[in-house]
Parts: sequence; structure tokens; C-alpha cells
Amino acid sequence: MSDPMIGFWMIVLLFALIGFGVYIGVAMLFTATLGIVLIRGANVGLTTMGQSAFSGTAVFAYTIIPMFMLMGQAAIRSGLTERLYRAFNIWFGRTYGGLALATISTSGLFAAISGSSVAMAAMLSRVAIPEMRKAGYKDAFSGSVLAAAGSFAVLIPPSGMLVIYALLTEQSIGQVLMSGLIPGVITVLLYLCIVTVWARLRPDLAPRSSSYTLKERLVGTKDILPTTGIAFIVVGGIYTGALTPTESAAVGAFLVIILGLARGQLGIKDDILPSSRDAVQTTVQVFLIIVAALLFGRFIALSGLGRELVELAEAAELGRYQLLFVIILTYLVLGTFLEGVASLVITVPLILPLLVANDFDLLWFGVIVVKMIEISVITPPMGFNVLVLARSVPDIDINSVWRSIGIFVVTDLLVVAMLILWPALVTWLPNQM
Repeated sequence: MSDPMIGFWMIVLLFALIGFGVYIGVAMLFTATLGIVLIRGANVGLTTMGQSAFSGTAVFAYTIIPMFMLMGQAAIRSGLTERLYRAFNIWFGRTYGGLALATISTSGLFAAISGSSVAMAAMLSRVAIPEMRKAGYKDAFSGSVLAAAGSFAVLIPPSGMLVIYALLTEQSIGQVLMSGLIPGVITVLLYLCIVTVWARLRPDLAPRSSSYTLKERLVGTKDILPTTGIAFIVVGGIYTGALTPTESAAVGAFLVIILGLARGQLGIKDDILPSSRDAVQTTVQVFLIIVAALLFGRFIALSGLGRELVELAEAAELGRYQLLFVIILTYLVLGTFLEGVASLVITVPLILPLLVANDFDLLWFGVIVVKMIEISVITPPMGFNVLVLARSVPDIDINSVWRSIGIFVVTDLLVVAMLILWPALVTWLPNQM
């Protein structure tokens, strides 16, 4: 059997293992090691696995991952979400779909100190759904808004997905993180516009809420400013170069914990220690995926499968945009049955030779890929944010949420089209660093 055929069958085996419920990191580690053993022998296979395990973890820059994880866990436990939601609700007041706009704004700002879309969706569902129901909002409307808004953390820095992409493609972590900021803000603004128009056209779905005085709004601002300040320090520190990404993550985690302690909403035993434990557990899972992805990338290179794909694309005479369309379509299909991180770590090593051969800007492409993964967390049947919503609010009509969420999928695809037409929306900010 030729090396590229071994590569092909190992990928088939990888998808089969994932289909049977094997953890993505374990499945990739097994298939990559087996593939290298079949191509180069047992000694090379085991040695390469050991080298990948060391190189995948013994890098100081990778400490950004546990720091961002700790910051997100501490922020969730410190009650920042509830304070943000309450403050934004006061500001939007009698606006059509005010509670939905508050949900989107809360998610957009909180994403800048969280990095986890699933955690964001779970937390918001417990905070926002009861308030929306009390105000007479329909579950189809509020559920779709909440699930879609929870996806912001996939793209807005400090996005864990962008960090993994940077590690896989050996790009600057700081530049990759900054490349997601403008597209993330554009997505938030478009969501706000879409929800406002939707609520005006269908006031039965989202009745207007209570109005608040200017004094009440100004008082409510005190709950927005601390989170905004932390987000500004984290993102601004990376952008200006005043802080490295790792230092920025550590400072952000420290400030979130200090803020929670000062407000009396974080305890050492009940919150900080569990947050640290959860951050360590998540970091171990992420590092296993990174080690497996690096080994998988080496296997793809050894098998020559990447070169075969390049030759296949050349034989098909695909232009850059035709190739990009095929890749985008592939991510849409993968998103229907594969979790986002799995899609990222499986495909990037495979298509990286194609990207280099066709002179794609890897910063720009990373945002396109992560944006497609953001779409996948709200598309059926594996839309994880919607499934998280269903687990958090068991009595919600999930089928009505699926039917209503299409408008946000279309909005996200519109953002992807904008990024393709105007690549500077992605590349301008990191190029200023």
C-alpha cells in the first residue's frame, strides 16, 4: 500500500473512532502513531510520538492556555455575567428586544475575558432565559439569540480556538488573536441590528420591557466598567506589545480574581480552588489535543497526503477562490457532525500544504476557519451551543430554537463573505503590531 493510501485509510479510521465516541485527542494520537509505524516502522513511530509530546508542551508560550482558562473559570464564578446582563438590560430598557440586545452585549463583552463559547452559553441560559420568559419572550426567539450570542467567544480574543490555530500553523499567537477582534465586533454589531429589526417586525416574540431613568442607567454602568477595563487591559496589552499574550492572560486572570474577592463573590475554597482545578483539567485536555495534532501533522507530512491534495487541486485547475469555496463547504459539512476543535485539529494539518501552495494569508485564513467553526456550534444536528441550552433549560422547545436560529447562520455567512471581499478587516489590526 502506498504512503498516501495509508494516510487516507488512517483518516477514515480516525473518523470511525470519533464516531464510536473515542476522545478526539486519543483517536488522533492512535491513528497518527499507527500510520507512522506502518510507513516508517515501530521505532520511528514511538520516537516521533515522544518527540511530539515534548515539543507540544515544553514551550513557554503555551502557558497562555492555562492562564486564559483560569481567567474564564474565575469570571464565570465571580458573577460578572449576571452584573453585565443586569446593567445592559437597564441601558436597553424599552428598546424593542431589549433583553435580547442585553444578552448579545453581555456575551460580546464577556467573550473578551472568557474564551469558551460552551461555558458562555451555559451561563447565559441560566441568567437570561428566566428573565426573558418573565417578560413574555417566546422561547424560539430567546433561545436562538442566546445560543448564537454564546458563540462569540470562539472568535473574539482571547479565543482558545485561535490560540490552537496559531500553535498548529506556527503563527504569532498575539497577531492571530488580534486578527479575530474586528470580525468579532462586526458580528456582534450585525447581531444587534438583526435582533432589533426582528423584534420590531415581530413584537409578539419580544415585548418591550421596563424603561429606566438616566440616573439608573448611569448607576448600572458601574457593573460594565470593571469587565470593560479588564478586557481592555488583556486585549490592549497584546496589541500594544506592553504585555506578551502569556503575560496578558496572567494579568487578566489575576484582575478577575481580585475583582471577585473585592466584591465578596469569590471564595478561596469554594471558587478559586475549583476554578484552578477546572482550568487544569481543561488545559490537560487541550494539551493532549495539541500533542495529537502535532503528531498527526507529522504523519500527514510523512504520508505525502498533503502533496497529493496539492497535485489534485492543480489537476482540477481550481482557482484560489474556488478552492476556498470547497474548504468552506467542507467545514459546513464537518460542522454537522464534528465538534469545532476536532474539525480544526484534523483539517489544518491536512490542508496547510494547500494553503501555502496557493499563497493564502494564514492569519486571514485562520479567522475564516474559526468563523466557520463558530457557525458550526449553532447548526444542527451537532450545534453544541443549542445542545448546551437544551441541557441548561430542559423544558425549552429545542425544535423551535433550531427553526429560528437560521437567521444567525445567514448573518455569520454574510460576515464570512465580507472577510473574503475585504481581507483587511482581518489583517489590518495585526499588521499594526
